Amino acid sequence: MPIKFLACKVLRSCVRLWARFRYPVSLPEDLSNALGLAFSNCMTFDEIISKLTHPSTTLIRLKKFMDREEAEEAFESAYKKDRFSKNSLFSYYFNEGWIEFILYFDDESRLRRIYFQHKMIEQDEGIELALCKEAIA
Repeated sequence: MPIKFLACKVLRSCVRLWARFRYPVSLPEDLSNALGLAFSNCMTFDEIISKLTHPSTTLIRLKKFMDREEAEEAFESAYKKDRFSKNSLFSYYFNEGWIEFILYFDDESRLRRIYFQHKMIEQDEGIELALCKEAIA
């Protein structure tokens, strides 16, 4: 049994090393952790963009009206983090360009909207991603 466990651990390390060559700065799993979506480090960049832009995509980890601190904490692995009075910008770098998420908050510092931007997106403001609905406590 220990040999099987060791073999799995070595295999995971090899896959992660291969992913680092493919994605030297940010990994798809960084996006997965932030958004609560299933992204594999084996996915192509086009597959990631396709999944993010699909109309049925709803974020699992980020919920409408969640506290700002909790929402921003989800993006702890972002390469760049910029916080402003009403919004925050989190950026991940891939060889194909920056993927950016802009979080908008209301006057009570609750998450209201999130937009996704990349140079492949034609809309200036980006694409709004659907947040998981949650009742206000």
